Amino acid sequence: MKYDKIDLEQKISDMGEYEIPSLATHIRLFAGKVSFGISDRHGDLKTARGKFFQIPPGMKRVSFPEYINDGNHIYGRPQFTR
Repeated sequence: MKYDKIDLEQKISDMGEYEIPSLATHIRLFAGKVSFGISDRHGDLKTARGKFFQIPPGMKRVSFPEYINDGNHIYGRPQFTR
């Protein structure tokens, strides 16, 4: 398994809707930053630095309407739109 960051990390204060890069297969929100990744594996992936959620085929945008701040980290489940 290999993850490559794709030039897009934004802080939680800028939260809104993000355009999904065309090569991205997975996304995570961890420590207040949104990261996109590329993997040949299917399904959600757990890593030491948060959970990467698989991006469903055909989805163009993502948002995090319900994110959690536990005092140490900001994380959340993505909501995808076409």
